[in-house]
Amino acid sequence: MPTGTDADTMAHTSPLTVPDRLRLGLQFDADSIASEMEELSPAAWIPHFNKAIHEGEWSGVTLRGPGGDGRRIYPDPTGIQPVADTSILDACPVVAKAIASMQCPVVIARFLSLGPGSVLRPHRDDGLGFDAGTVRLHVPVVSDPEVTFELGGSPVAMALGECWYLDFRQPHSARNRSGRRRVHLVLDCGVNQWLTAVFADALAALDKAG
Repeated sequence: MPTGTDADTMAHTSPLTVPDRLRLGLQFDADSIASEMEELSPAAWIPHFNKAIHEGEWSGVTLRGPGGDGRRIYPDPTGIQPVADTSILDACPVVAKAIASMQCPVVIARFLSLGPGSVLRPHRDDGLGFDAGTVRLHVPVVSDPEVTFELGGSPVAMALGECWYLDFRQPHSARNRSGRRRVHLVLDCGVNQWLTAVFADALAALDKAG
């Protein structure tokens, strides 16, 4: 699956000044993605390993990641293991097409689910920022008005199918007060020239909106 090259990522530098939150001009078919997600086996969902920062159900499904291991829902901090699609992605052709459309390295792609009544406590994820060369993008697939998300102490409202860059080096948290799970498609991507252009377009649109 074409997802960019290592040659034009990580070492790429940019003069862009990016805020800690930015809605990108990428749009995803949330309804179709949600339909694929709902067809996955319950056994595909792996409880998140970091139990210290959540209450209730927080789990994930890996679609692309280190070694193509569908049981591993976290990135490879060493960067040693080759990235590959997991067998689960075969059951999600809409998601596979969306990942293929990203003309940058996609180093991990996951569904992350926050169950009804569950809480994700404030925490930080080091090394994830535009200027650091790796960004984490969130695409809401299933949500509810009773789901809240905060970054740096202020709320971020993300609509279904939108693609958001968030600087997760800032403290962030989430709370699901609804009666259904909140699911996001989460993509960790290497910053290259294509993705820099996507960010530049989003910044221009933000400036125009005033």
